[in-house]
Amino acid sequence: MEKIDVVFLDFDGVINTPMLTEANMRRGHAYNHEEDRKVNNYRAICYLNELCHLEKLKIVVSSTWRMADKQYPVAKALYNSGLDLDIEVIGCTPILHQDRGIEIKNFLLSHPQINRFVILDDDSDMADLIDYLVLCNREVGFGAPEFLVAIKLLDEKFDEKHDYTVDEDHYNLITSNIEQAVDINHDNYKRLLLK
Repeated sequence: MEKIDVVFLDFDGVINTPMLTEANMRRGHAYNHEEDRKVNNYRAICYLNELCHLEKLKIVVSSTWRMADKQYPVAKALYNSGLDLDIEVIGCTPILHQDRGIEIKNFLLSHPQINRFVILDDDSDMADLIDYLVLCNREVGFGAPEFLVAIKLLDEKFDEKHDYTVDEDHYNLITSNIEQAVDINHDNYKRLLLK
């Protein structure tokens, strides 16, 4: 069985953050929802793309959005939001109506091929998996500081040795490239959010 590395991904507070758009104001809330078929934090999606490429991660959705997966597929929402098409969304954690950490642990136990993993979430209900959590500020989402924490966590927790290092220069280059991409795509992305 081929080993894989994954990121357990929450949406709200990680890649979907409070944003005052015309559509959200009409509905009376600041987040996108499943029926929008996309999340709203393009910067966070850019950092997620970089993390997945750098660490060769696949995505497992642990967000409550998975509860509407049949009606509004979560993988499609990610790709609609700018997730690179070569990053694979391999599934969702089971819906056990328990702490998220228990649902993630259940997924890990039923998928022994998972080698390394990291959890991106804005909540800390991870039970004994708390050491694998990159806690995101729900107002800002997954950004440069969390990106660096995720890389360090993956390397330290799993004692991985890579042929690359994310030193200060590399980190600055990554963040600069992402900020440029966000600036270039901001107006176009903003138009998509208002639809």
